[in-house]
Amino acid sequence: MVTTPRTRGMSPDHSPESEAFLDKLQDFHNERGTHFERHPKVSGRPVPLLKLYSNVMSKGGYDQVTAGNMLWRPISRDFQLGPAHEAAMTFQLKTVYYKYLAAYEIATHWNEKPPPPEILENISAKGGNLRERTLENYQVSGPRESLVPMDHESSSDEESKTPKREPTENDDQQNSGGRYPTRNLRQDPKKTQLYQPDTTPGRQVRNRTGTHSPQPQPHPASSQPKSESNSLPPNISEYMPKPQMPLTLRPVVTPGSNPLQFQSEKARLKPQPRSKILPQHNLKPNLPPGILNGPNIYIRCLYGLRSGVQEEQDFALHHLVKVSHERWEKYKFEGFPLLAETLLEKALQISTLLYGIKWEITYQPGKSAEKPTILDGTYGTADLLDRLLYVQTLPEPDPIHTPEFQERLEKINEAALVLRNMILLEENARFISQFPLTRDFLVIALSLPRGPLTAEFRNHALDICEQVTKFMDLKATEPLYKCLVEFLERDDRGTILGALRSVNRIALTLPHANPLLNIPLASIEKLCQYTLLEDDELISLTLDFLYQYTAIPENLSEFLLNLDFSIPRALVSRLVTLLLHSATMHEEKILVDSAVERPPNTVIPRIPDDLFQQMLAFGEPKRSSYWLKSCFEEQRDSEITQIQIWQAYQTRFQNHQHLAAAEFIKNVSNTFSGANAQVIPQPSPPRFIIKGIRPKRRPTNLASQAYRQCLWDTPNTDDKGVITFKSCDEWLLEREHLWQHILTKHWMIPRLDTGQFKNVRSSSEAPVTFKCCWPDCTRPPFNNSVDAAVHVRLHLPDDDDPLNTAKSGTEAELLKPAKYMTVQYYQTPVDQNGPTGVSFQAILILRNLARNINRLSKADPNGAKANWPQKMDGLFGGLKLRLWDVAGKNRLLAYLIADLMAMVEKGESDDLEEGDDAAKMAKGGAAERDML
Repeated sequence: MVTTPRTRGMSPDHSPESEAFLDKLQDFHNERGTHFERHPKVSGRPVPLLKLYSNVMSKGGYDQVTAGNMLWRPISRDFQLGPAHEAAMTFQLKTVYYKYLAAYEIATHWNEKPPPPEILENISAKGGNLRERTLENYQVSGPRESLVPMDHESSSDEESKTPKREPTENDDQQNSGGRYPTRNLRQDPKKTQLYQPDTTPGRQVRNRTGTHSPQPQPHPASSQPKSESNSLPPNISEYMPKPQMPLTLRPVVTPGSNPLQFQSEKARLKPQPRSKILPQHNLKPNLPPGILNGPNIYIRCLYGLRSGVQEEQDFALHHLVKVSHERWEKYKFEGFPLLAETLLEKALQISTLLYGIKWEITYQPGKSAEKPTILDGTYGTADLLDRLLYVQTLPEPDPIHTPEFQERLEKINEAALVLRNMILLEENARFISQFPLTRDFLVIALSLPRGPLTAEFRNHALDICEQVTKFMDLKATEPLYKCLVEFLERDDRGTILGALRSVNRIALTLPHANPLLNIPLASIEKLCQYTLLEDDELISLTLDFLYQYTAIPENLSEFLLNLDFSIPRALVSRLVTLLLHSATMHEEKILVDSAVERPPNTVIPRIPDDLFQQMLAFGEPKRSSYWLKSCFEEQRDSEITQIQIWQAYQTRFQNHQHLAAAEFIKNVSNTFSGANAQVIPQPSPPRFIIKGIRPKRRPTNLASQAYRQCLWDTPNTDDKGVITFKSCDEWLLEREHLWQHILTKHWMIPRLDTGQFKNVRSSSEAPVTFKCCWPDCTRPPFNNSVDAAVHVRLHLPDDDDPLNTAKSGTEAELLKPAKYMTVQYYQTPVDQNGPTGVSFQAILILRNLARNINRLSKADPNGAKANWPQKMDGLFGGLKLRLWDVAGKNRLLAYLIADLMAMVEKGESDDLEEGDDAAKMAKGGAAERDML
């Protein structure tokens, strides 16, 4: 039997998703004018293009994979191309992606124009950086012959070419035997054939005139009379050696035999005078490709921006906007000197355009004082705000603008945009924050009058502030700090958010904190009102600012003494409300009383007669399986002896044909998958058990419905007058049937013709009583059947009783279920470091208020300026119950709220040691430092 070898690799993917992807590729290559193959192969194995594209894009794209260290090999292993020749297979797979998917990736994923096919699909897949490849910066390395003009094809003749060996019939026979072509070695002759040497030369020699020398043909064997050699084999007797072939001689040209030819060859090799080189010969189009390409785009943009030529600057800004947006993480100020300074100088031309003020930059000490428009680039201009007062007195620019004005304004905005994009890289932000000129530029930009002309420029300046202020140590007297504080009172939401971010991040990366001083009370009052808004972003930034503001006791003293006290009180009430901001409610069950389990059941139930009759209709072993399912259930840790289960089965079906003992035990394992027969070795005798099943408390019918047992204790009196009680032991399927069974069989209440029970009443002529004999019932006898029937229903199990189910679960095994108490609590936002979000910021501000009021009270114990205990009670006195309520609901902040209440109730006691006080403050402030 011939078996087809199993093909390694992957089969072509014909899923709808793959076909849709291939259709898009087909349309893309048709529009591009390049060849496309829907199911390319590598070493005979099809390569699914959708899977290849997904794998490469998950690793960052073609350029990212190519730039990495051997990242194509793991991708090649996913396609099961085989372990042999892994490097070659990997390069072939890379070539498939390069030809069919690289241009598609650049156009669809990166939304860029791919390089033309001349430098992409039509060349080898070596190298990377396809997105940066252009005709100007990429040189196509072709063969050397492509550089020589081919004008004299007809001049070459057959004489200058090396003659090719003509294939022979013998070669075909030799090459057809193996997988690879042979090396044309001489084969051994057959046993019955004499060796006949081949005298033809291995390489045919051609004459100079192109004619071949005559080749003599072998003579046919002549017929001779038979002789004694007839007894030899025919091939030996007819043997005739081939005649020797004549050698072909070719005359050699020498100076003596042909002097004219040597003279003409010598004249041809003599150097000729060079022609005059004209200026147009040095133009770039006449040079080979790849020569004098010029600087790259980064250097050209830098030089163009510094050149001062308007066209060059426009070109540089146009490309810098794109570069800073797409490759901002690779474009660093440190690698391009004077780029940051040039962009700042270009952005400062906004004043020149709007007001005719041209800012000059000097790096000589003291020279900036000569003119108001000279900026100190070495140490910064300290009185810059005073100089800007002159700008604010100038008239507004003409609202009707010329196209030249609009174009210049757009280029200045582009310079600010490039700065904004580049400082998103932390290294660039750190680099530019060290320039004093950066602070002066931000002050000038933020101080521009409001208006539609400066809105975009001012927004770029605010974005720059957000990134660079975390590397600056701004004092309260510096112009940039004053400008940012003034922006807190603006009415524009975006402006307020940018100013808050900039102020909150001042000196964030420095080892020391920057205190927020000289904040106007009008700004603080406005920020307190912002906390009432339903704006999570604005509330979060405002609380961050208030936390840093209230951390300084001097600020808090001014806040409580010089501002209307209703504002701090309203702020504290709002902060208590924000303690449950963005909280999610959770429920937790707490165990109050443990459950009481039922004792295990060891008695095999007896099936009712009606169910027994139903089982007799089935043959064995099906009948025994139904009986097992009716009386037993699976339980992994339970067991029953084999003799016990066999005797119960044999007793119930003794008058009917039943299985033998061995067959029955085997059928138990077939009926219950978790049951298996085992032998427990003991000293004497061994125990034969079935592991994994146990008797049911109530039998079930064929539909897995549980029967209800009648527990009526019937009194019996023996011959000696002793009264004993015997259980009824009847099993009924429905609750109603059990009720009717008690009325009919035990109380013997007659029925009417309508089927209803007769109302039997006790009388003096016919006294009758109805005694309830249900276990543990102490109710006295009834005088009428109606009351007795209503009472007995209370003892019957309900339909939703867990014991009525086919499989007794956990609840069915409990005499008393466990009791739980449900507790609700709230969870506020949390991260890997602990609490976070608005709720955490609110508790930190409340702790700052309580802590600093106690400090101010210590510093002013006599209360000469203010009654600080009264201030504490006014802020927190009416909110204590709310704080304790929040502490009970918010477990995450409970310990911080408890610490706050300790500060409010007791404060920092005088008997605390200084070391203990510092330790307590350090412990309480750990969370705040984590937040920052």
